[in-house]
Order: sequence, then C-alpha cells, then structure tokens
Amino acid sequence: MKSNWLYDQGAFWIVAALLAVMLLAFELAYRAGRRWHADTHEAGREVFVAIKVSLLGLLALLLAFAFGMAADRYAERQRLVMEEAIILHSVLLHSSLLPEPAHAQFQAALRQLVDARLAFFDARQNRVAVAEAIDRTEKLHGEMWKLAKNEALREPPQRGVEGMIRSLNDEWSLHRQRVHAFENRVPEGVILLLFGGAILAMGAVGFAGGIANHRGTAGKWLLAGLLGGTIFIVLDLDRERRGFFQISQEPMLHFKELLNRGSDSPP
Repeated sequence: MKSNWLYDQGAFWIVAALLAVMLLAFELAYRAGRRWHADTHEAGREVFVAIKVSLLGLLALLLAFAFGMAADRYAERQRLVMEEAIILHSVLLHSSLLPEPAHAQFQAALRQLVDARLAFFDARQNRVAVAEAIDRTEKLHGEMWKLAKNEALREPPQRGVEGMIRSLNDEWSLHRQRVHAFENRVPEGVILLLFGGAILAMGAVGFAGGIANHRGTAGKWLLAGLLGGTIFIVLDLDRERRGFFQISQEPMLHFKELLNRGSDSPP
C-alpha cells in the first residue's frame, strides 16, 4: 500500500486551507490592480478582462475533468462491491453440491472470506489493517481453491465443481480489481493543478476588480464558495472510505446475512 500525504488529509481541511489562500490571492491582486487603476486605459482593462474570462474557462474545463475522474472511480468501486457479492453468492450455490465434510469446510472458509472482505473496507485508511485483510483474503481463497481442486480430481469428478472453480476465479479477479481500485485515485498532479488554477483564477478576478476600481464582494464570495464546494466534492468522491460519499457495503452485508442463515439453495 503506497502512502500519499495529500490523500491522507481530510477533504474539509484541504478545502478550508485552499479557500483561505484563494481569498488572500484575491485581496493581494485587487490591491495591485488598484495601484494600476489610474494608469490603465479602457483598452487595457478589456484585454485583462479577456484574460480573466479565459482563465475561468480553463478552470471550468479542469474542474469538469477532475470531477469526471473522481466520479468514474467512485462508480467503479461501488460496481465492484455489487459484483463481488453476486459472484460470492454463485460460489455459495455451487458449494451446496459438495459432499460432506468438504461442504462444511468450504462454507466455514467462505464465512471467513466474507468477513475478510468487509474488513478490507472497514480498515478505512489504516494501511496495515488493509494489507492484513488482503493477505487474509488470499489465504482463504487458497484454502477454498484447494478444496475445490480435490473434488475436481475425484473419479468421477464431483458434480458442479467446474462451475465453482469458475466462480472462484471470478472472485479472485474481483478481489484484485478492488485492491487496484483502492489505490487508483485521481492523480495528485491533477489535484495540485486544480488548486493552482483556482488560486490563479481568484487572483485574476481580484486584479480585474482592482483595475476597474470595483471590489465585487458578493461575486468574490460566490465564486470562492462554488469553487470550494466543487473541489470538496471532487476530493470527497476520491476518499470513498470516509466523508459524505462513502461506498455502500450493503450488498456484502446482505450476502453475509444469507450465508449466516444457511441460504445455499437457489431462490
């Protein structure tokens, strides 16, 4: 698990610090614009207004790009949780065809596997606990694979083992996809560029207000609030284990409930 200082910080505090810097940039740029007010003719003001509009347009494009990246990653993580619950249910149904004592051993390992998958999410940002959950998942998967292989090598092979082996392969694939999704975040360079663009845009708006001798207080706060809110959502979507936009584990919890009830027959 690779560490990332920016990702480890809470979205609220990052945005609060960013808002402070943005407002400071606005104020400093406004004062600089006021100094140039008397020496700037109308054509010069129009040129800088065009520059300001261009910067705001580029910032809007960057915001849309970063928001799309964060939203896509969030949706992918949620999809993987649902798909893993479906595959695990398929594993459960196929395991009902195993003879005893393999059936009991397999179901015991499956219950532990589900607990390990839930622990993977419940570990939140604790990378040691995340790594332990991953290691536990892979060991249990190995035990289940060994049980399925023993039944497949029987003469004649146990009925339904081929389907269970396919389901176990699919589960392994989804496990690795979820590990990758945990580490697949919006690149830090994109986030830093977004911060820089927001600060630069606020400075441009402040300077334009200065050379026009009009502070535009209401517009300043509205722009800062909209930028801060949008950036907060981008950061929060990328931190799916905390904050407002958390990935629901309801599919896995529902499957655990079915498993504990002993529902290994098709509905």
